[in-house]
Amino acid sequence: MVMGRPMREGTGIPVDERQREAEREALRNVRGLLDRIEAEEKKGRKLQRAVFIACGALLVAGALVLLQLFVL
Repeated sequence: MVMGRPMREGTGIPVDERQREAEREALRNVRGLLDRIEAEEKKGRKLQRAVFIACGALLVAGALVLLQLFVL
């Protein structure tokens, strides 16, 4: 620290409070974007699971119909 001001690591350049606040805001923005991306991915996984279950149910139903046709 020079004259009571924080220094940027390894540079000896003072960091003022405005820059620190801008950095904090940028980090909050990035975190918000990541949260939104994760939420969208979670929705996509739920939809994919529902589609797989529906396809499986249709496959089983089709197999049962074919089985009935060949048995009769």
